[in-house]
Amino acid sequence: MILFSKNKYDITFKSNPMKNHILVAGILLFLSSCRSTKSDIAFNQPQPEGIKNLIEIPSSYRGKYMDKDSNILLIDKTYMILKSVNNFEISKQEADTSKECHIENQYLVIVESKEKLPFTLKADTLYVRRYSNDTLYDLRKDIIRKFRSYLILNHKFRDQLNNDYNNLWEVEIASNKSGVIKIRKFSSENIFEKLAKLSNSEVVTDQSKQIIIKRFMKPTRNQFEAILDYKDSLSVDIYKKFK
Repeated sequence: MILFSKNKYDITFKSNPMKNHILVAGILLFLSSCRSTKSDIAFNQPQPEGIKNLIEIPSSYRGKYMDKDSNILLIDKTYMILKSVNNFEISKQEADTSKECHIENQYLVIVESKEKLPFTLKADTLYVRRYSNDTLYDLRKDIIRKFRSYLILNHKFRDQLNNDYNNLWEVEIASNKSGVIKIRKFSSENIFEKLAKLSNSEVVTDQSKQIIIKRFMKPTRNQFEAILDYKDSLSVDIYKKFK
């Protein structure tokens, strides 16, 4: 069983010998995740249309920020990086019998990636910690545009193998007020159906018309403004400046 704690980066793997391979596979999937697409909505092009790309992130956004889980967001002229700590637990029996990982001195070694993760052993449980740097936006390949008082963050939509997906874009909305950055994501329930009432959209199905191959938004600039007015209904990550 996989239990998620209040901290979104803490994962507990409860011991059950019958499910050992499933638990370890869950850990490997968790460790392999990087900058993945988090939005439930794709756009047909960077948003909003007709706005010039920024060559630098505005100085008012630059600095170090922290969220409620102590993850650190670093913003410089050309990138946004999220530094996070990922914690999980696994029983010593599971680590000892798994073919995917093993214990070496005070590290849990992931066989495929050869990654060594420090742990603390208490009773029969390994408490493992992993530090990660996740590049959220990089202006060498991503697009950021300023629109009204927001930064519109555009990132190529990628599949689970980190491949570009049908030349579609993930879009997020960033705001900065009094040292508090909010990054809103199009990831709430039924978000496509809701936004399709505000904007042009397209749904592509197979020949049977039963299976959706892809669906995406195609807003004009005015329609994107209407989507911006919907921002308070979106999921949001909040970071407070500390340096």
